Amino acid sequence: MSSVVLKLEHPITDGQGNNITELTIRRPKVKDMRKMRGNNDLEQSISLIAIVTGLVPEDLDELDIVDVKRASEILEKMQKGKSA
Repeated sequence: MSSVVLKLEHPITDGQGNNITELTIRRPKVKDMRKMRGNNDLEQSISLIAIVTGLVPEDLDELDIVDVKRASEILEKMQKGKSA
């Protein structure tokens, strides 16, 4: 499994006015883990979501917490080598 498409429960509009209804989450690599930022688990998780989806931080900030949690769960499964 190289990527998973997550249909957002709460679509967002990006800074350019485009409606985002789904995120493509690719499998993280070691280089992605090295790029992660944050002082706690939540900040690090959000940082990794931005890296593997390509969302800019301003757009990521608009995601509903339900969708962030679902994306985090997918990434957790990927890191454990399981299918999402």
